[in-house]
Amino acid sequence: MKKISYNYFLNKIENEVFNKIKFYIKKFNLINFVVLFSGGLDSTVLIYIFNKIKNICPINIKVLHINHNINNNSILYSNHCLNFCKKLNLKIKILNININKELIKKFGYEYSYRISRLNIIKKNINKKNDILVTAHHKNDQIETLFLFLDRISGLNGLSGIKSYNKIFNIKIIRPLLKFKKIELFEYIKKNNIQYIYDITNKDINIKRNFIRHKLISNIENIYPKFIDSIYKSMIIINNQYLLLYFLIKKNLKKILNNDKKILDIKIIKKNIYNEIHFFYLIKDWLSKIYNIYINIKKSNIIYKKILYDDNINNKKITSLQINNNNFIIKYNNFFHLIKKPRINKRYILLYKENNILYLPENMGHIIFNKNINEKNKNYIYTKVNKNFFYEKITIQFFTISFKEKVFFHKNKIKIKDIFNKYKIPYLIRKQIPLLFYNEKLISILNLFVINNINNKNNDFIYIKWFNSPIKKYLYNII
Repeated sequence: MKKISYNYFLNKIENEVFNKIKFYIKKFNLINFVVLFSGGLDSTVLIYIFNKIKNICPINIKVLHINHNINNNSILYSNHCLNFCKKLNLKIKILNININKELIKKFGYEYSYRISRLNIIKKNINKKNDILVTAHHKNDQIETLFLFLDRISGLNGLSGIKSYNKIFNIKIIRPLLKFKKIELFEYIKKNNIQYIYDITNKDINIKRNFIRHKLISNIENIYPKFIDSIYKSMIIINNQYLLLYFLIKKNLKKILNNDKKILDIKIIKKNIYNEIHFFYLIKDWLSKIYNIYINIKKSNIIYKKILYDDNINNKKITSLQINNNNFIIKYNNFFHLIKKPRINKRYILLYKENNILYLPENMGHIIFNKNINEKNKNYIYTKVNKNFFYEKITIQFFTISFKEKVFFHKNKIKIKDIFNKYKIPYLIRKQIPLLFYNEKLISILNLFVINNINNKNNDFIYIKWFNSPIKKYLYNII
């Protein structure tokens, strides 16, 4: 970007925003900025400054206004934003969200609306080419600190809002973080700019509003430098967190397997000092690789009951559910993460050689073929009598409703007993395709196959299962 020499007419706030814009243009090689605009004081300052800067800096500005439909004034706020942007010749898009009251009751006002905003923003932003801009300021930072103190947060939470971060892979910058609300108010007053005041900001039943009006304002009346002092402390906390994160990241590289998605337990035991060290390692692994967050309570269970429990370590596969959708698996001295299966459907197909069947829930795909390369580790395979494929076959997944008995090593036993024999945990059982012929089980892929139909020509078909997410648990299991 060419050097620009127009800074002389920019005031303190404008110059800070301008320098941030130049920095991120150079950092990302992007000029598309999506500015969130509520019509309130903070975002009005931001929009006004961006509009001023666009005349001296080659940037594209798109404005998003989110109508929360909270009260009868919501439509008035939207119209104000439309008219404001029209005067500045800026493109604006109005997005509407409606939050279920039960959701607010369960998760709280701020969290419910924050998640809803992020979800609708995701659909209206180009993650690759756009930079999202919000109007958070220094007062927001202090309010956030108190909110995280209430949640019993660690260093990351107590370091507050970041001047730059990524959420859902969206690049977000906050160029007004260094400034107090009063400084933004003085800017609005000086430039005679109209803005709206959201009456819900007075509602002290909302936790952030209570902190703003009843806590921070009273402390600031007694200690005028309170906000600045806390802000500086949060910078120190953030620097300490970044140092810790750097060391944890360095440590994490040692214990990651080559595919970057599994942790080496032997190396973990050599490199961690205690439960806290382990917590930061496993938290970083789950958040950075899988975008999943774990609390210290779950981490301590993994540490004590899986990592260092001799009785559990004697088992080949152990698992722990860490949230509604995911399990951590310990297998062959590695930690893996797998999703909780939700597959109960049946899939009917007509046999054709080289026909591909794509399984649900990213479970890979199955191909029927006459040829096999037993050394090929890209797939799991099962050898099945070709006579089975004269008619329709079905593929199904295991559920607790399976009561059917099958012939296995000349004995008739339940399907679940076959899984028990090979010590396959329940959640993995539900991810192994079962092959049926005329409503009767003929194969559990990679575990066993029934060959009780005469095959005079010794004609077989190989069922190859590609991209199985549980392949590592099934190799050499027999």
